Amino acid sequence: MSNVLYIKEPKKEPGLRVPLFDRLMDLDPENISETPVQKFLDKKGVHTSIEQEFWNLLGTQAKFKRDEYVELMKNPQNFALPGMYGAPEFTAFEANSPQNWPTIARLLSKIIGYYEPRVQNVSVKVTGFDPQKQLLNINITGFINLADYQQEATFALQLAAA
Repeated sequence: MSNVLYIKEPKKEPGLRVPLFDRLMDLDPENISETPVQKFLDKKGVHTSIEQEFWNLLGTQAKFKRDEYVELMKNPQNFALPGMYGAPEFTAFEANSPQNWPTIARLLSKIIGYYEPRVQNVSVKVTGFDPQKQLLNINITGFINLADYQQEATFALQLAAA
């Protein structure tokens, strides 16, 4: 009998790895022993995770005024500034005017393209504006490009314009 220790390679679990920030967040520290941290996402979970990131990103108001923000966007390195995370206030872009929607869509495409690397070839289209609720309706289309999962996807969101 030999004293050789055989170590099995870890079994690959199904699904895609949960993003690091999501894994580090602990929303209920009291329940940690009862609910293990989720390590892998299925395809639906990937879509949900990306959509949640869109909500976080586009629901956060950038700290710069419209003109400053647009000027800073010209240099991609400026996206590393903490005040650049998020979207500028849409009222400065007159979101209720359809003539401004292509400008808003290009702006959002650039923001998403920088901050959400799981989605490539991002295209944003503004589909409408609800004046009573002050909501901007947008469709985000892009190619989800992960090691074990590639697929074109569209996400429909309503963003506060005021």
